[in-house]
Amino acid sequence: MNAGSGLHILILQSAQGDSGAKAELAEMIRLPLTRYLFEHFSSSLDEEDVHEIINQSILLIYLYANTYRGQHQDASAWGWATKIARSQALKWIKVQKRIDRFPDSDDDDNPDNDGEGQLDALFFRAQAAFVTESVEDQALEQVLLDQVIKFIHTLSMRERLIIYWHYALEMTQDEIAQRIHVTKSRVNQILKTFQTRCRGVVG
Repeated sequence: MNAGSGLHILILQSAQGDSGAKAELAEMIRLPLTRYLFEHFSSSLDEEDVHEIINQSILLIYLYANTYRGQHQDASAWGWATKIARSQALKWIKVQKRIDRFPDSDDDDNPDNDGEGQLDALFFRAQAAFVTESVEDQALEQVLLDQVIKFIHTLSMRERLIIYWHYALEMTQDEIAQRIHVTKSRVNQILKTFQTRCRGVVG
């Protein structure tokens, strides 16, 4: 990648909360990282995918700037930024493959479908949809959503599907109860338990 100059310093300044450095950093890395992703993942990512991945990568760079310890200055800085973008791209591709395996259809009745792919996609896309003005607010939301995703993966297959059907597909509790042959009160209990535990994760 054709690295520019000064990224090392900009990351260190960003870690100190310098908003000007953050803006300059974003402008500096956007095009090189975009080129990098197209060069390495063009068969798996389209232009919109790359745009979202770059936005998330920039947020992660802001978020973890205080952990950056580049010993080789700009060489380390560009390697670090590229690693973040690559990691986000691989995660995005993994989620898309899960979506392809588990389409939004009657295949949800398939016992092999544990809802993990859809829930990953739901929260991963929520990460890409941040519209808050403050970079700090966006970074905080990213951390909270990461925690929710980890929590989702501790749930049972039935809990994952109920949550996905209710929140992503907007199915009613009655519809869900009929689909999996349980009472509406049981569905309501699972959703309320999820809401309570989820508030505990992000609270």
